Amino acid sequence: MGAPLSSAFANNALSPAAASSLAGVISGDSVPPTWAVVDAALVDAAPFYALIERNGGSIVHGYAGSDLAAFGDAGVLLVPLVRDRVRMTAQIEKLLQLGNPTTALSWLSTSAEVPALQALCLYLGMASINDRKQPIHCRFADTRVLPELLKQLDAEQVTRVRTVVEQWAWVDRQGQYARWVPATPLIAPADSHTHLHLGMPQFRALRGNAEADGIFTLLWEQTPSLVPAAQMRGDFYFDLVRILKTATQFNVKDVKSRLQFAVLSLTSGVDFHTIPTLRTTWEGVGSGEYLLVDKMPLWGNAIWEQLEYRRPEAERGVLP
Repeated sequence: MGAPLSSAFANNALSPAAASSLAGVISGDSVPPTWAVVDAALVDAAPFYALIERNGGSIVHGYAGSDLAAFGDAGVLLVPLVRDRVRMTAQIEKLLQLGNPTTALSWLSTSAEVPALQALCLYLGMASINDRKQPIHCRFADTRVLPELLKQLDAEQVTRVRTVVEQWAWVDRQGQYARWVPATPLIAPADSHTHLHLGMPQFRALRGNAEADGIFTLLWEQTPSLVPAAQMRGDFYFDLVRILKTATQFNVKDVKSRLQFAVLSLTSGVDFHTIPTLRTTWEGVGSGEYLLVDKMPLWGNAIWEQLEYRRPEAERGVLP
């Protein structure tokens, strides 16, 4: 469970100056981090090992000794941060550079010992959905997933995480420092399961949160000319969220049709759907008579000419 793996990420890549500034903000937090959490499936782990060895530390495998241990260096890595403020700032800046432009890094503030941290990684790294017998892998350390996952935890699950975590922070899609601080006082006993158990509303929220990333990946793979420069992709993500919300209003539900709705919005304007000649299309899609992706090949020249006219003049006649 999680956002799709991709060589491109729907978050704003950090400039060297931005990474340096963020490093100062993170190390100077009133609740400074003690560990960096790394989703090693998104990065090359070797430079992280080299960095920690230079600082005289050692990386901890978050899944070690658990049912997820087979992930090895492609699992969750826990990187200890030095305590000296100046050295910590330099270490965090280097980690940000190594992780850029991925969504692999978050920052954990805790006084817990390693076994408790590893138990937390297992707890969040596996999820049973409703009454399904087989749990799935939850890629909680990917910051495309982490904020929504923390948001969807119920009271007992929050208490379970709070027994280990004082604060969890990350760099958001637009390059801003974001933090999750569990509410106090805690109002429920800690969940006693060894891993997450998610109800369908929680799972649907997580799956819905991942949709724009999925559409982003399809655009990157199929029509990369529509994807902006790396420094603007977090802003682009929120454009996609708004486009997909509009698609839902028109009862465009299947992935292929939602992708085409996004392409049309990006090439012919986010209000392309207001073209009067598309009225019958939306009536049929809304009633479930057909899918948008099946209706599009039947559009006449008049519709395509109007869509083409709405494109920037320099792009007319050029395929996306």
